[in-house]
Amino acid sequence: MPRRVNVLIEEQRQQIDRAARVAQLADFAEDAREYAELFRGFVQATIRGKLDCKTMVQLSQQGDHQTDEALINETYQRHLQLFDTFLRNGLCRHFIQQMFFVYYYLMNRVGKIDKAEKVTEILKLQYDLFYYLNIVTQSLGVHLENAADSLSAQLEMLRMEHEGGGADA
Repeated sequence: MPRRVNVLIEEQRQQIDRAARVAQLADFAEDAREYAELFRGFVQATIRGKLDCKTMVQLSQQGDHQTDEALINETYQRHLQLFDTFLRNGLCRHFIQQMFFVYYYLMNRVGKIDKAEKVTEILKLQYDLFYYLNIVTQSLGVHLENAADSLSAQLEMLRMEHEGGGADA
């Protein structure tokens, strides 16, 4: 063997650009914080969506369907746009895609929304979807916040080592 492994590792360790490593870790920690903040916003959106669904179900089950129909339809369309927002986010999509497959399948099974009972059923399905989206986005937000805290602690250790010219990272 022309070179010993420990010598090769030591040579590679000497070539590490500590300043670049600190900068990359800082960027990564900031990205994790930004995603955690985004998911906290998603949690708020799911809570509003659940409340909207509950209100619209109550409207659909009582009284004047002519007046309420426009409001219910507007809410339904707004929810579809919100669902699209969840799916457009690459990280979020990885965790919720199967949930959307299931609930869009269930909503498609309801068929054309031409009766008050179908409106109620669709809104209840949307409520359930918002419920589960809330659980997933809240969990993701918490885990990303924990990851950002851990990365920040690592970053501080690296900065102290870099400034002090201390031990290898």
